Amino acid sequence: MTAIDIDLVAPQPTLSFGPFSLDPIRLVTGSSLADILGPFMRAPMGRRGAWDVYHLALPPGAGITVPIKVAAIGGSIGFRNLDGVFVVIVPAVVAGPLGAEMAAMIARGDAAGPRFDPESHGQTAEFAIKVKPGMRFPLRIGTVQIALETPR
Repeated sequence: MTAIDIDLVAPQPTLSFGPFSLDPIRLVTGSSLADILGPFMRAPMGRRGAWDVYHLALPPGAGITVPIKVAAIGGSIGFRNLDGVFVVIVPAVVAGPLGAEMAAMIARGDAAGPRFDPESHGQTAEFAIKVKPGMRFPLRIGTVQIALETPR
């Protein structure tokens, strides 16, 4: 059983419009990204310019799945550690574009997917990524660009 240390690099989630601000992650999940990732933080959140860096430690079997609360999207978003393999959980509507982005990794055998979760009635897809030291993988989920990085 292998723990996974991974950094999730994401744009700062708050959008500001003059005196008003909006957190789109809280809007679609009901929680802030920091609250969602809090139980897995191995170090305080960092910043890289306009990007937040969440330093995560996932013990074997650990993960999180958050239901999407926007009916037009449906499904869930999240991740888990499946015996040292990083499993990305996304709404089925983004499985096609994400699979195309991951095509080279899938062809090399470094990733697999999508697998549509039968318990979600086809609304959630999973991709499995073999975690290697020093890897950096940009990941687009809908219109949000994030990156997954592992320490060397």
